[in-house]
Amino acid sequence: SHPPRADVYSPERALALFGANGDVDGSYRALTLLSRLHAARPGTSEPAQQALAALHRLDDQRVSLRARLEFAVTSAFGLATGEASARLAELERMADSAGFNGLAAICHVQATDVLLRAGLFENVVQAAEGALAARRLRPRAQALILLNLSLALVQLGRIDEAYAPAHDALRLHPGAAHVVAGTLALAALREGRFEDAALASGYAQRVFGERDETPDPAEALAIA
Repeated sequence: SHPPRADVYSPERALALFGANGDVDGSYRALTLLSRLHAARPGTSEPAQQALAALHRLDDQRVSLRARLEFAVTSAFGLATGEASARLAELERMADSAGFNGLAAICHVQATDVLLRAGLFENVVQAAEGALAARRLRPRAQALILLNLSLALVQLGRIDEAYAPAHDALRLHPGAAHVVAGTLALAALREGRFEDAALASGYAQRVFGERDETPDPAEALAIA
């Protein structure tokens, strides 16, 4: 059988279907996706602004708290480092208060992502270790924080300390093997083990390709 056409999955079509069915939460999520996809694509700032304007026109009182928090968490990643960190801490408290533990865990992951992106590796270590010690996280969220912790330790030259969190991350989330391999490749490179670095990097790229890490049909259509 033939795979479904990409337009079946398009966020524009999803938005139309949600609107026709009066699904405000669905419309909110579709507009969130559209705004992010257009913002990431060069030359499409106007459609991104249109999606955001439509998003703001939705009556917040009719949109569930979970949907609004999901959008806020996603949007925080585009803020400046200090502002993003403060916003994520605030959103984590709100998610915790509402009983959305999984969403609160995402805030933890995003917080370490923000610091890692900014090159604040000592801060990543502190934030990751604090998050891991402070609460019981779901396995995937814990694995993602461990991956960021391992990479930050490698960047700091603390290679011997980086292996344990990398191992723990792989145990919790075997699907992240290519990410762990990439971190180990960087560690080997920093230690001058160039053959090991090449092998680990090659493995990471092979697994990455096997997993077909490409945009899903909706993303591919929106950013084409």
